[in-house]
Amino acid sequence: MATPYHRVTESFRLLMPRAVAPPGRTPAEVVGGPHPAAGAMLDGRHRPHTRPLFLDEGDPLVHDAQAGPDDGRDETLEQQADRNWGELLQEVRILQTGVQILTGFLLTLPFQQRFTELDGYQRGLYLVLVVLAVATTGTLVTPVSIHRAVFHRRMKQNLVTTSDRLARIALVLVALLMSGTAALAFDVTLGRVAGQVAGGLLLLGFAALRIALSRSLRHR
Repeated sequence: MATPYHRVTESFRLLMPRAVAPPGRTPAEVVGGPHPAAGAMLDGRHRPHTRPLFLDEGDPLVHDAQAGPDDGRDETLEQQADRNWGELLQEVRILQTGVQILTGFLLTLPFQQRFTELDGYQRGLYLVLVVLAVATTGTLVTPVSIHRAVFHRRMKQNLVTTSDRLARIALVLVALLMSGTAALAFDVTLGRVAGQVAGGLLLLGFAALRIALSRSLRHR
């Protein structure tokens, strides 16, 4: 004799819609089955995705919330933009610290006693370096200013793209600034030729490292 519990359970079973599997797939693979891509590795553990429930072929009732590219991360496009923005800010902080120290060093040079002994070429190079330092600082600060301007306007993707371009420009300015500072120091200490050689070699070294390391990482 069936109990009331069994009757209710049987009623629910009859009312529930049955999943119709597409050709070549079993119902177990359609309802809650593991994703063939085997999910994503997160925190050292395997997290399988689930497939949407189908009533018939091509009629999904449950959509996958994953909207981002298949890069192995379990995140949406908005989460990816937030992560990229946070990583970009960390890079900007590192660059800004070095630029601020170098800018402060350059701004104190006119107050040194030997600054009056510099010739016209050295003073011109010094002024170029000051302009580069100020331009680099402004370029690194601009992403924060843009973020304030577009705050709460759902433009994080555009913000990340623009800030990435500004960061690339800032890297070029930093390379020029450091090479020029080394050229000025060698020029004052060892002479004009030594300064030009030192500045040129340092600039070529920065460019070589940038190109070589980038190609090496891309081919891995």
